Amino acid sequence: MTDTTPRARSWRAVATGPVGVWAAFVVVHTYLLWDVTRFRAQLEGDVDLYRSWAVSGLLEGVWPVLSTDWVYPVGALLPITLPGLLSLDLEAYRVLFELLVVLLDGFAVGALLRAGRASRGGTAGAWWWLVFLAALGPISVMRLDGVAAPLTVLALVQLLPGPARPGGRVGLTAVLATVAAWVKVAPGAVLIPLALTVRRPWRRVVLPAAVVSVVVVGLALLGGAGARVLGFFGQQDSRGLQVEAGAATPFSLARLWDDSYRVVYDAPLKVLEISGPSTQWWADALNLVLLVAVAAVSFGTWRAAVRLRRAVPDGSLLPDGVARRPLDLELVLLSTLALTLCLFAFNKVGSPQYVAWFGPPVSVALSAVGLAGSRIAWRRTWDVLAVAFVVVGLLTHRLFPDHYDDFLAAQPLDTVLAALRNLLVLALAVGVGSVVAFRVRAPGARVRSGPRSG
Repeated sequence: MTDTTPRARSWRAVATGPVGVWAAFVVVHTYLLWDVTRFRAQLEGDVDLYRSWAVSGLLEGVWPVLSTDWVYPVGALLPITLPGLLSLDLEAYRVLFELLVVLLDGFAVGALLRAGRASRGGTAGAWWWLVFLAALGPISVMRLDGVAAPLTVLALVQLLPGPARPGGRVGLTAVLATVAAWVKVAPGAVLIPLALTVRRPWRRVVLPAAVVSVVVVGLALLGGAGARVLGFFGQQDSRGLQVEAGAATPFSLARLWDDSYRVVYDAPLKVLEISGPSTQWWADALNLVLLVAVAAVSFGTWRAAVRLRRAVPDGSLLPDGVARRPLDLELVLLSTLALTLCLFAFNKVGSPQYVAWFGPPVSVALSAVGLAGSRIAWRRTWDVLAVAFVVVGLLTHRLFPDHYDDFLAAQPLDTVLAALRNLLVLALAVGVGSVVAFRVRAPGARVRSGPRSG
């Protein structure tokens, strides 16, 4: 017994350590790619659309944004074009796009592992990221959000403190988050809490983000984009209420007993929307509701940051005594999560792949537990959130692609489960937003730098 126990511990250490994580990475992504083959009709439509844009640009010189209006930011041209540079064959393009997402996931996992080496979080963040992707299913490798999500992980990981950088690489985070936001808007949520919490935000956050944006917009203007470079904002304003969106839940449930609510296809945007009494009014109102929700979280973040300044004097937590306050990483992660939850819960567009937005702040928080200077104090909160988002991922996976046709046909079980998923996201948005507002409870409160005992 005494001989096998150390051996068992050694195997357990290998299985749960970096070697085990990379083995799980291969298994999870093999499963995701296999699952794609089971639901080609539901999953490959968007990727085929990406290919059509790449073909139009590379062969005909007609590029989205540069030549025509587009629903995406201009930066999305890069991940759409890269596979096309290698092959424009239909099947080859699909595989190349999937491999691009897998490669970026690999960079994200590697960054989470490096972050965990110096903390008590160990491999928890990387493991959770893989579990979350497996729960969410094949949609995570078949949409542009599969590009933006790992880029957001890479951005947030730069905030982790190190011996030479007690406040992390704030400027690099701003650069990477801005790059990701020019692919899909959601990663831009990182910039709001970052600007509200760091010292000298104009130099450390606004300037790097502005430089990236000037380069992107400048290149687009040189390519002939004109006002279309910001046209993706207007594209969203005119949209109807997407059937699976969180904000569409009351109308989706009403399909169970009221035939006046039905699913319609928006051919130009290639999305399914819900039509019926008050749906368009509610879709229009959500433009304002979403702005109010984002403003409320931003105000709560600012309020918490002000309280933090009163609670923690400059230089008091820095081991080298430098007269500057360390970044409150946990506040940034909580606020980023709250903002992305609002972008889903109060959005008239609520595609299943948007759930991928929730993963980056949770995985980085789990990796940073116990890291000196990270001040991840609410470990139990993050544990609860980690479980909750895996449940959200599983419910989303069941909705799309597994039972999407049943949901569209208003089958009771699938309609109710989709509603439960949306209500869970709404509850998480309210809960995390409340945690942000009370991150520092009183001016004299002491902010703790490690996980809670017990």
